[in-house]
Amino acid sequence: MRTNGLVELQKKIDASVASLSVGEEKLLVFEVCSGHWAIDFPSISAISTCGQIAPLWVREGVPPAIIGMSASDGEILTVIDGGLVFGMKPVTIDLKSRLITFEEGPLRGIALLVERILDPILKSDLENSPMVTVVGLEDIASKLKLSN
Repeated sequence: MRTNGLVELQKKIDASVASLSVGEEKLLVFEVCSGHWAIDFPSISAISTCGQIAPLWVREGVPPAIIGMSASDGEILTVIDGGLVFGMKPVTIDLKSRLITFEEGPLRGIALLVERILDPILKSDLENSPMVTVVGLEDIASKLKLSN
């Protein structure tokens, strides 16, 4: 029963993403600690359910937001906690939690753990969504810099 609900939730996410036309500039909206955040679609390679996350055994010199490693489609990904990245409490992992994997740029090979995915929006609709904070890959990457 739980698996069917999870499959239906993923189908809803996929349908929402597919409903936006190709030429429009899209933002993926996600929730972390009751806050709504958005990131450009072109930088995203996948949205997946949150499977097993192997914790890091060595923490020295590792930013607190890096919480472990996970495998997805044969690729090993570094998992970062969206709550810790944005200066809040850690994400609570449940059936709605998702990993957002990035295609290229400074976050290639990194999966952002979020509490849930919301309906995508167009950039042109941002003014009608004042509670959404847009973040870029560089914004997230800058919070992960290792200290010397």
